[in-house]
Amino acid sequence: MMLEDNNTGVFVRKRSGGRLVSFNYEKIANAIYKAMLDTKQGNKQLAFELAYKVKPSSNIIDIEEIQDQVEKVLMSQAPDVAKAYILYRDTKAKNRKTLADALDIPVNELDDYSRKNLNKNSAGVFAGRYLLRDVQTGKIIETVPQLFDRVAKHIALVDVMYSSHIYDKTSRYHQKDIEIDVIRKLYKYYTKEDKNLRLNEHNLEHLYHRFNELKEHIAMSFEEFFFCMFTNIDSEVVKDDIAAYKLNIDELVDAQEFLLTEFEKRVSVYKKLMSSFHFLPNTPTLMNAGTKNGQLCACFTLDIKDDLRSIMETVTETAMIFQGAGGVGINFSKLRPLGDSVDNVPNASTGPISFQSIINHITDIIKQGGKRKGANMGILEVWHPDIETWINMKTIPKVMENYNISVGITNNFWEKFDSMADYELKNPRNGKTVKTMPSSQLLAMIADAAWKCAEPGVIYLDNINKFNPLLPFLGPIRITNPCAEQAMYPNNSCTLGSINLEKYVDEEGKFDYDDFRSDVYTATQFLDNVLDINNYPNEDIAAQSLKIRRIGLGIMGLAHALYKMNIPYNSDDGFMFTSKICELLTLHSMEMSVFLAKQRGAHGYWEALKQGIKEEDNLSLLDISFDAFTETRLSSLLSTVNYHPIIQDLRDHGIRHTWTTTIAPTGTISMAADTTNGIEPVYGLVFVKQTSIGKFYYTDREFERVLKEEGLYSDELLDKVAANHGSCKGLVPEHIAEVFVTAVDIHWIDHLFALAVAQRAIANSISKTVNLPKYVTPEDIKLAYLLARHLGIKGLALYRDGSRESQVLDTTTLTKVKENEYKNPFDGHLTTIGEKAVEKSAKIETVPSLTAMQYINHYIIPEFKNEHFKKIWESNLVVYNEKPSVNTDKICPICESGLIAESHCTRCSNCDFGYCS
Repeated sequence: MMLEDNNTGVFVRKRSGGRLVSFNYEKIANAIYKAMLDTKQGNKQLAFELAYKVKPSSNIIDIEEIQDQVEKVLMSQAPDVAKAYILYRDTKAKNRKTLADALDIPVNELDDYSRKNLNKNSAGVFAGRYLLRDVQTGKIIETVPQLFDRVAKHIALVDVMYSSHIYDKTSRYHQKDIEIDVIRKLYKYYTKEDKNLRLNEHNLEHLYHRFNELKEHIAMSFEEFFFCMFTNIDSEVVKDDIAAYKLNIDELVDAQEFLLTEFEKRVSVYKKLMSSFHFLPNTPTLMNAGTKNGQLCACFTLDIKDDLRSIMETVTETAMIFQGAGGVGINFSKLRPLGDSVDNVPNASTGPISFQSIINHITDIIKQGGKRKGANMGILEVWHPDIETWINMKTIPKVMENYNISVGITNNFWEKFDSMADYELKNPRNGKTVKTMPSSQLLAMIADAAWKCAEPGVIYLDNINKFNPLLPFLGPIRITNPCAEQAMYPNNSCTLGSINLEKYVDEEGKFDYDDFRSDVYTATQFLDNVLDINNYPNEDIAAQSLKIRRIGLGIMGLAHALYKMNIPYNSDDGFMFTSKICELLTLHSMEMSVFLAKQRGAHGYWEALKQGIKEEDNLSLLDISFDAFTETRLSSLLSTVNYHPIIQDLRDHGIRHTWTTTIAPTGTISMAADTTNGIEPVYGLVFVKQTSIGKFYYTDREFERVLKEEGLYSDELLDKVAANHGSCKGLVPEHIAEVFVTAVDIHWIDHLFALAVAQRAIANSISKTVNLPKYVTPEDIKLAYLLARHLGIKGLALYRDGSRESQVLDTTTLTKVKENEYKNPFDGHLTTIGEKAVEKSAKIETVPSLTAMQYINHYIIPEFKNEHFKKIWESNLVVYNEKPSVNTDKICPICESGLIAESHCTRCSNCDFGYCS
């Protein structure tokens, strides 16, 4: 409706900090109208009429006084609405208190941004991880908007350094070196004169090193840059110093105007991108940008050689990385096995696991950035003599808790497996064969351990290196970061950030591809800047990172975006959207990478890499960057992107980054943005969170919205959904249930398929869990490994529900059990799987979607249809088809049933109790 002029000359004193804002009748009317909606009486016209009855008592009025007057007006004019308004007011007050408590601040310090944009979970993440605190008191000393300002300023400095006004990659300048100590003294001196300098000493410190490395391309000395960006040139004190340095004051005034305009523009762009939650960088960037620490990368890989000095140096480097808030990946395969000789002393080696345990212990001591326990990835390759111990290591509870462990598998193993041959385990010290074992038994052992405890994961080193552009120069990649989405060379780092897909879906369920493209461009430039201004743990990592220039732009919020678009996650449309959005993510990030290469220069290996590209090759953009992309069977599926328009620019100017995209788990930043993790489906629509003081129910935001829109929301329904493994199947109308699928609704093959359609266009790898129900068998897990190999997946993490001693999220409160039937998609008939499947109040479908099955049958693995593969498959299942014998000499301490011998361990066939022998 049309509003009359609200310029009343009256001001309202806000709760936070006493700030004054103009009195506005529209805000009052909106609050009254919300109360009317709850009582289903009145309309907007009446709401405004009642709002105008509120008369300010003075020119400055507290917000509480306004609300008291609103209550009086409503009590006299609309008593039922008054009750709803009082309840609304009380609820808002409680929400403010909850939010302030989560942010660890008094209610009167709660800023407007946080009140409007955060919930208690996201506020808790910001307070616990990102907001700066006073070193002495521990009190929070910045708001969330100030955090975004701090990060944006630090990152935008790089854009100024590379601006056309001062940077030219083709020119050479002869800049003299200047010691950072001189600039530090100047900065401290000016700080005394002006307490409000636009940038801090940490911005100065971290920028200086990169500026100095690039000075031969920069038409401005660092002193000049310092005066422009860090001082007020109008100050007489600064003018005197400029004269003492024999610099041209007029030129600096003009340069400062240009550079500050560019700086403020970029700061505004980055702040908007982050504060709107369209994009967030990885946790270390939010924690450390603009601080003394300055380590902005999320994860690192380290080398470890087979000598004690190298091992202890790696331990030290790991500790330093943890201190800076990073995680570490290490491949331990170079270390000689347990019992090997050392300096001609027989049986002296304690093996790789003993040294891994040192780092595991260090992780307990040194928290990442002082705020969270460190994350590690340990890899042992399948040929190592200690591989059996490695595989079964985590089947024992509480062993190596600070490590994700994986087995690195290469082509030579698969060749032996396909031919049903024995596999040789070799000593890395001398290459000699230590023992042989059936390749099928080795894969079965991995599957069995993953069935028991969800580890180890499997790293498909052949699939990783098939798309490795640096293979001819640096050899194969053999290490990943802690969550396995970044496969890297030793002494490298990954710079991560994620686009929030749900922010591009409007109220009508339409996805804004234009805004998505624009934000991908901005986010790519943001991450490129992080590479430049990052404070690296050592010179080797800095040199490798800046030469390879790997970034990992990913996505989060996929599940919520699909909910908003009314698309089931594991439907044809769901897979099509996932495939398309990943293709566009890679395309647009590479478009920006090519553009940045024009301005700033290509990555350090481009000149050598482009020599292998023939002018007559009719290649897609991905072919040029990742070599032989068309060789994968996935390349012809669902292709929606035309890469050719930028091919010539790429050939002419190169590309700034060797890899541009990856999909991280985004656990913390997705919680901060109040969205879903990475490309994961929602784990449960209503679930129980286990804490030290009990269980609490949480409801998915989008599911709650739809239930309320359709008048279905009730505590009784939420209880039923929670008891149904967090699934709404059978409990809500079918049109809701088919869209709001969860991880437990989705067959594990569909999880694999979602991973595969995303992976086909993502430059690096993907962190995604393939969820399996409790009652699957090790055969299913083994089949998942073989499917993943042929689907082109680079790393596979499986989680069978209940396979760990404790889990944070519990999707059911039921304990009663009954026999359940599970459909094996490859044998066409139902097979009984155990007697311990958890009862569901509504049956959860376990049959994969038609799309996934059609794809598998017609595109992926034609070997499944021929007799050769059938023979391989059946021969490798013998270990499971034979009924294990019960050892009656050993009795289960839980249920007193006999224990079954399995590999190195024993397990109760009745209650699944197990321990390592």
